[in-house]
Amino acid sequence: MSTPNLQDVALLKRRLEVAASIEMTYPDWFMTAYGRPKFVLSEPDVAADIKREKRHICHICTGCQKVDSIEEPFKRCGQCLQDYYCSKECQKLDWPQHKMRCRQSVRQKRYESIVKAIEANKECMGYLKIATILLCKLLDSPDPSKEPFTCLVHLGIEPTNIIDFARFRGEMGPDNIPDSAEKIKGMVQVNNVGPLPAGLIDMNPLIGQWKVKKADADAEGFYKDPVGVMIFMLGDPARAGVVSVPVHITSLFMDIARKAPPFQQIIGGLSRTMTLDISTCIECINIAIRRDTTNKFLLRKEMNQDDIKIIKNSTTDEHEDESLGVKLLRGRMVREYIYRVLLGLQVPPE
Repeated sequence: MSTPNLQDVALLKRRLEVAASIEMTYPDWFMTAYGRPKFVLSEPDVAADIKREKRHICHICTGCQKVDSIEEPFKRCGQCLQDYYCSKECQKLDWPQHKMRCRQSVRQKRYESIVKAIEANKECMGYLKIATILLCKLLDSPDPSKEPFTCLVHLGIEPTNIIDFARFRGEMGPDNIPDSAEKIKGMVQVNNVGPLPAGLIDMNPLIGQWKVKKADADAEGFYKDPVGVMIFMLGDPARAGVVSVPVHITSLFMDIARKAPPFQQIIGGLSRTMTLDISTCIECINIAIRRDTTNKFLLRKEMNQDDIKIIKNSTTDEHEDESLGVKLLRGRMVREYIYRVLLGLQVPPE
């Protein structure tokens, strides 16, 4: 990569700041009275939704298998926050078995907290459901309720500031690459919604999840609706966390996908029309997360070295890294407006 001069860097920085102001607007029939997609029935309060779900969960002591209660809740291991214990004595007795699992759980805890936040977010899940309908061609199926659908939702962690993303890639010059010890505020972004690769995950547990979710949908009278499983992956398969979520897609989302409303992107006061497809759904999610500066979605995460490595290796002219995370990030950069500006494929209004 050639070294950019100061003038080029200043121009790129200005353009990226304009691109980062991007908004999406939608047709009137697609919206609620307060300006959000009609599948979002209230302002997002992901933290409250997650807490409500947790109140109904019983925990089992990993040591003695005793079940807790609301009156006598168990405490979690302070490091991995995964295993529960009824007492300090039980925790000490279980430590020889727990210690290896505890170290692995620290990484898994990060993945699961991200997926819980996405699952509790009606806006993010709404777009993921529409993308899944389009991916799996559920509108073309005579009976989409018969078989479970599956899809892979690939996630990444990127800087909240697009300028930091450009710095990691060396776009701001070799002297402006962040130090490895520098703490960078990050956010979750969806890289891709695609088919589940064969052999990536054992299908038997997924079928079990589908049967339970399908039975719940049938019991509520939604026996004609499609039910399946979304598999969320963060990073690369060798080091990735994989979390599966059973999903029921109601007729509301099928109708939205069928009508395929055009979207308007607003950049610097100018607009362009976009069709509803998988890439548009992904970009809608990513823009919503980027604009959530107060972290109502709980999808702001501190970046680690694995996250940073994927961004650094996305510079195709210098790196031969063909890992899944890098390939999907490169593909998304060509599609989404803010990254097209970074690549010089698009020029925002001055």
